[in-house]
Amino acid sequence: MTTLELRIMTTNPTIPMNIYRQSTYNNPKDLFHEMEQYMQAYYNLIDDCKEYPIWKRKLQEDLGNSVAYMAIQM
Repeated sequence: MTTLELRIMTTNPTIPMNIYRQSTYNNPKDLFHEMEQYMQAYYNLIDDCKEYPIWKRKLQEDLGNSVAYMAIQM
């Protein structure tokens, strides 16, 4: 019964994250390229904020959260 419930839950279109699981664009090659660009944009912002340590730390924390989120998507 649990397996059936999980299968129904993972294909439920009302759960927003299920769209990404079913997408044809959700393959490692495309995702890694997009993740690299995303992380590079953060690193550029961190470099721009090196004179502002509070903003630099905030961006580092946000980058960590974003990378963790992307890893979950994989």
